[in-house]
Amino acid sequence: MRQQIVCLCAILIMVFTVSIPVIAGAGDILTNKDIINMLKAGFSESIVITKIKSSKTHFDLSSDDLIILKKTGVSEKIIEKMIEKNSMPPSTLSTPSQQPKTGKQPIQTKNLVPLAKDEYYARCNLKVVKGSLITWVNWQSAPTFIPAGTRLKVTKGGKTATLKNVRTSSAYTLDIGASGNQFLEKFVTKKTVPLFTFSAPIQKNIKDAIARVGMTKEQVYIAMGPPVKTSKRKTNTLTYKEIMGEDLWIYARRRFGKNIGVAFDPSTGKVNRTEGIWGK
Repeated sequence: MRQQIVCLCAILIMVFTVSIPVIAGAGDILTNKDIINMLKAGFSESIVITKIKSSKTHFDLSSDDLIILKKTGVSEKIIEKMIEKNSMPPSTLSTPSQQPKTGKQPIQTKNLVPLAKDEYYARCNLKVVKGSLITWVNWQSAPTFIPAGTRLKVTKGGKTATLKNVRTSSAYTLDIGASGNQFLEKFVTKKTVPLFTFSAPIQKNIKDAIARVGMTKEQVYIAMGPPVKTSKRKTNTLTYKEIMGEDLWIYARRRFGKNIGVAFDPSTGKVNRTEGIWGK
């Protein structure tokens, strides 16, 4: 009897010794449910964001998941941090062996794969003219465009660059406007494009590649890209930051014809007037 008790104690010690680290390790991987539970427990937004930044994560961020997060009280600021964390390199993410199994695919799965040195995301919808040329001219007369957020391999060369769609391998020539990375960054970015943090109507406007009253500068830029000129000057030698500082953007609908104008309220940075945009 005594030997049985000793053996039982030894087994229990082994079980607890093995189990405790496994449980602790699993708890280090934040999921959507963890975020919701932390907020329900009364933790502040800043604490939740700090936890996201310092933890390994596996967030499900499909459009349906984002709607659930929003309806359960998760702020857009927290959702943005969740999306940002999902787009970080594997060194800051949980490894596949650590990630919980789930049947859902996270939003923009391609963003979970680290970008190569020569890879970027399309900062905005990139209009394609003449088959494979990308430019900000002839905006609404161009029938097709590369959607914002598309993963692209970029080869730079002076005032032009070659963009290759990583998924389809389709290649395009981009008219940058001027030489240098500061001008290339008007069209591509290393950061995830926050499409699914926007409301459904805004997402539709972006999908339709048009600006509407009430949209922010960031949203208009994602939808329509850099304008041909502002109220003061042409944008071929302006940077992304400089364009974002202007309150009137003018796009060329076609070589000859009425231009498209998008005006922003200087106090809010939101569209208060548009002219020449085709409705959809």
